[in-house]
Amino acid sequence: MEWKSLMNAQRVGEQSPEYQARNPFQRDFDRIVFSPAFRRLQSKTQVFPLPETDFIHTRLTHSLESSCVGRSLGQMAGELLFARGKLQGTTPWDLSSVVAAANLAHDIGNPPFGHGGEEAISDFFRSDRGSKLIGSFSPAQQRDLVNFEGNAMGFRILTRTNPHKSRRPGGLGITKATVGAFTKYPCDSMAMDTSSSSASRKKYGVFQSDFGTFSSMVGDLGMNPFPVEHAYYRHPLAYLVEASDDICYLAMDLEDGYRLGLLPFEEVESLYLDVIGATLQPDRYQQITAADDRIAYLRAVAINTLVTQTANLFCDSIDTIFCGELKKPLTLSIPAGPNLARIRTVSVEKIYSHRKVQEIEAAGFEIISGLLDCFIGAMANPSSKRSQKVLSLVSSSYRFESESSDDQYEAFMYMVQFVAGMTDRFAIETYRTIKGISLPTY
Repeated sequence: MEWKSLMNAQRVGEQSPEYQARNPFQRDFDRIVFSPAFRRLQSKTQVFPLPETDFIHTRLTHSLESSCVGRSLGQMAGELLFARGKLQGTTPWDLSSVVAAANLAHDIGNPPFGHGGEEAISDFFRSDRGSKLIGSFSPAQQRDLVNFEGNAMGFRILTRTNPHKSRRPGGLGITKATVGAFTKYPCDSMAMDTSSSSASRKKYGVFQSDFGTFSSMVGDLGMNPFPVEHAYYRHPLAYLVEASDDICYLAMDLEDGYRLGLLPFEEVESLYLDVIGATLQPDRYQQITAADDRIAYLRAVAINTLVTQTANLFCDSIDTIFCGELKKPLTLSIPAGPNLARIRTVSVEKIYSHRKVQEIEAAGFEIISGLLDCFIGAMANPSSKRSQKVLSLVSSSYRFESESSDDQYEAFMYMVQFVAGMTDRFAIETYRTIKGISLPTY
């Protein structure tokens, strides 16, 4: 792989790069910000569903913070590579812009109710009811649905346009470099292997219907094929996108846990100090008296420490990354890696398993399953009056006329995209309305 190809500024669905005064990767950032799919992240669960306080993170605030960290990480890594003579064909500012844009979009395909929403969609299609509805699909198409993946839905949102709505392909029209960096798992569902030693195949990042777009894109980027069919080695910047996400959710979820009273000050302070180590300025820290402000300060210093360590490791490992031999996320191998592992353990035990989180995720299973049953079931029997009423509630952007089995798979995918695109509250309201639990008012 080489930087000149990896930083391809051609937009998905277009024939040649557009040369304008603005950096094309900064334009990617703007296109994502102004997209409806990104805007809906403001009401999607990060960790705590339907938070009652504005201090708690949603998918939107998490994505914005990840993007800020990604911008700094890309800039720092780019400058280190440039100083070592290993950044031919691009600039540190381009690396920074691509990582920032890809991080901004990294959760754009996630369904309502957090990761439980992904499991709920998969669970529906594994059920007797769901498996019958997709019984005529190919094994690969079925695998897309019984192992639903928000990363693949994100790729679809960025790159696919409903042909019944527009003749211009390419989704949001993002550059291939940014989409490549976004694609953390560059393989389809059949190539996914949860037992693989490579982090790139632990999940999958592309649905069957989008693999043609993906394979064309990776060819233009010069990404190397994995020795497994329908799988590729990562775009190098995908490691920085992944690291920015990891740094943010671990550091910020810990602060959220403290603000909600799930973790005591002393425990959170200790966990942050273990990450920071000798980089802490004790005199400056002692000047802060309020506990909340102390935690915020330690979180900021911890993030800076992790960004610096990650940028240095990325540069030290760049030859290994270009050869496709780096198998683990960067944050597992930095000096503070063991400290991050402890934060992850505490978060799982005391934050992610909190009763309210579990209660709403359990409710999310019922809501998402019920919505899919109504909408997908209506597609399977479109002539009934009930089905027609249900389908009339679907936005025209997600309607797809099916005439063959492949078309039916595509129609199902658009309907899944409709449900996955819902905010938490809209999913609840739609479920209540369809089930007759509550009726809309005028």
